[in-house]
Amino acid sequence: LLEGGGLAEPVGGPEEAAGMVGAALLLNQLTVEEGFAAFDADGDGKVSREDMGRAASVLEMQLSPQEVDGLFALWAPSGEPITPQGWEAGLQGADVNGVIRTRDLFMLTRRALSSSPAAGPPAGAADAAGNAGRLEELERLLGEERSAARELEEKLEQTLRAGGELERRVPELEDARGKVVALAARVAQLEGAAAQREAAAPAAQAAEAGGGADERPRAELEAEVDSLKSALEAIRPELDHALTLNQEVDQQLADAAEEAERRGAELEKARQELAAAREEGVAERGRLEGLLKEALGKNEAAQKDVELLENRIAQTGGSSSARTTELEGRLRDAMAEAEGARKDADAAKADAESARRDAEAAGKDAEAAKADALAAAERAAVLEAASAASSAAGSAGNEEAARLAKEESARLHKELDDARAEASSEKQSGVRVKQRVSELEERLAKA
Repeated sequence: LLEGGGLAEPVGGPEEAAGMVGAALLLNQLTVEEGFAAFDADGDGKVSREDMGRAASVLEMQLSPQEVDGLFALWAPSGEPITPQGWEAGLQGADVNGVIRTRDLFMLTRRALSSSPAAGPPAGAADAAGNAGRLEELERLLGEERSAARELEEKLEQTLRAGGELERRVPELEDARGKVVALAARVAQLEGAAAQREAAAPAAQAAEAGGGADERPRAELEAEVDSLKSALEAIRPELDHALTLNQEVDQQLADAAEEAERRGAELEKARQELAAAREEGVAERGRLEGLLKEALGKNEAAQKDVELLENRIAQTGGSSSARTTELEGRLRDAMAEAEGARKDADAAKADAESARRDAEAAGKDAEAAKADALAAAERAAVLEAASAASSAAGSAGNEEAARLAKEESARLHKELDDARAEASSEKQSGVRVKQRVSELEERLAKA
């Protein structure tokens, strides 16, 4: 699951080892949970000391057993296996950026972040607050890019200074080589002269014995040869030193050429990385500016929508207030009419009750008349007929009055019910208007 990702340098204390683990997870594009699962070799949901040692070996982080013990003690002071919560807490306190900076891994990390799905902007982000947070993150990443570019420029300047120093040493080395060549030529000249003298010595002796033209004494020639040999022996150490120096100069020149070639390759690589970093920074800035423009456009559109909604709510609120006032007035009028109808119904009921009492009184009078008719035999028939006619006429009149009163009461009740129904309908309309206003206010608050 994990690869070293270039983290092959030895580490220091447990804090740096913790940063190494975090950097390894970052370079391999693993989340905290995935990293915990990778370190949990036996799958028991915990990372033991043995699990951490095996994972460090797979990561090729060159952690010694003592350093693994220190890291385990840092994350698990109690000695118990590390839980997912302890793992997350340990990674939160790890200095991952410090490890990345000290190992020149920033560019690799940026590429890993660029290829990671979690590094991109959230799809469909519509609120300005989320865009602002994303812009802050991009600004931070751009600042890190600039820091990395400055570090590359410093390395480039160091390489240029080293190349300049090497170029300044080349004339000195060439001068030393010239001196060695001149000294070797002088030695060869002296050796040649000595050889010539030695070759000429027998001829000189023969000429001297034969009485030839050259009468130079043999002792003089021998003395000159000895002098040349002495001079040659005197400069022999210097010649050996010169030869050794010449070899050293040749080796230094070869090393200098190799160093210059290596420095040139490093310089070219640094220039390419710097150019790539600058291009990436320009692209990142362009993307950042695009996101900023998009966020500003969405913010402006949202502001316009809010203003339009506020205007609509203001217009609707004004008309709703007027309609509510009108409905309240009509409701009051209907309630007043209903109250009047109720009073009229009460009056009709009172009239009906009075008519009933009158009918009862008339019945009593008829009974009294009937009794009188029985007492007066002669007048009984007339009085009884008159009483019956009077009673019939009175009863019919009272029933007609009661019927009319009931009809009037029913009519008034119906008008009262109609008035109440109309008032209830108007009230419900007012409630619906108020609910609509409340809904618009809630939409405005959400916008």
